[in-house]
Amino acid sequence: MRTIIIPVFQSFIPRSILITDAFKKLISGGFRIILLVPDYKEDFYRENFGATNVVIEPVDENELRKLSSTLIQKLSISLLPTYFVKYRNKKKLERNPVIWLLNSLVIYFFAPFEVFHKIFRFFDRMIMDTGLFDVFFKKYSPDAVFSTDIFSPADASLLRSAEKHGVRRIGMVRSWDCPTNKNLLRAIPSKILVNNESNKKELVKFHDVKEDSVEIVGFPQFDLYFSMKPSPKEEFFKKIGAGINKRMILFAPAGSALSDVDWQYCEILDKAQEEGRIPSDVIFFVRKHPQDTTDLSKFENKSNFIVEQPGKSFGGKTRSTEIDIEATQHLIDSIIYSELLVSVNTTLGLDAVIFDKPHIMLGFDGYEKRPFLKSVRRYQREDNMKGFIDTGAVRMVNNPEELIYWINHYLENPETDKEGRERARKETLSDIDGKSGERIADAVFDLFK
Repeated sequence: MRTIIIPVFQSFIPRSILITDAFKKLISGGFRIILLVPDYKEDFYRENFGATNVVIEPVDENELRKLSSTLIQKLSISLLPTYFVKYRNKKKLERNPVIWLLNSLVIYFFAPFEVFHKIFRFFDRMIMDTGLFDVFFKKYSPDAVFSTDIFSPADASLLRSAEKHGVRRIGMVRSWDCPTNKNLLRAIPSKILVNNESNKKELVKFHDVKEDSVEIVGFPQFDLYFSMKPSPKEEFFKKIGAGINKRMILFAPAGSALSDVDWQYCEILDKAQEEGRIPSDVIFFVRKHPQDTTDLSKFENKSNFIVEQPGKSFGGKTRSTEIDIEATQHLIDSIIYSELLVSVNTTLGLDAVIFDKPHIMLGFDGYEKRPFLKSVRRYQREDNMKGFIDTGAVRMVNNPEELIYWINHYLENPETDKEGRERARKETLSDIDGKSGERIADAVFDLFK
């Protein structure tokens, strides 16, 4: 029986791999799978994914965190000359001009050139400490490693350990924003699986990856959307505490990591409804980011607002929240039974496209008038999000009046921008078909042909 090590250090990996056909097919394909998981989640993974041919191995969370704070990891961020890295660096000018200058030198004079990437990776290989993972290669003598998040420092260390032990390596881009919003790829596996054509081009352009080593598999986290049926509407509305005759608008706030004006958006919607500018039969279903602690408590007791924190948290650590089968079902119901989505900057826009739901994106900062580098507008210029917006699947609004206008327009004319949503399904979602997990498993099988 061949043995594969699969790291699961990021909370959304179960939704993409472990509860999809990717994992099911690997388990039934005669492999022994070693899941490396954060130590404080060991029981969760053992309970939900343990099997006769699945071994759960805990890894010290404190040691994993240390890998993210090394100087070499910080340097890898500056070696990615994308819009995201450049605007993040500009924000450092006010706080620390010296750090801004040093980062600027790297971003503009070293990052664009492959020769400096090779030099960086050479020294990275020489100094990287792989001791945290070497023990698993000695213990299990694996035949392959499947990295589920190739841009994470933990997976980079694991891939380097695999390279040192002469073990086959295949990797996956965890999310469609990673190639442009994370860091220079530190360890390049022999095969990389990506969500779409844009990811493939970005790996070649920014990360020196050979085009023929990249395979487009789609978005595995959406496979369940093709096999899971929505709950009955009455059941779902009763669960969230909404009247069955209400129309629901799904609102995805930015979260405290991105903005501090989410409460202002809620207040704008609330006041507009009080003034009769939004129909009285509308309720606002506020779905906070699973890993964020945005305080919207002032709206929780309002009859026209439902505020929820989705997912399963561990020890009160929102950053560790998991999206399991139950949470996925809840998300599907939330989108299907909503009239439209309002958001700041969220991957939920892709979910909305799958179900052909109108989507309004907020391009203003509540009541504030903020410069670009301190505005939510900057997030919508990020490479992945800009490409999505350019499909026409999203309607950008620049002030409260436009927001209210388009809410009312979509409520009455949900077919508006249908062509843009169709284009996004083809270009961003790669003609999604519910079989991404199967393609991922097949790619792993191909390692042994």
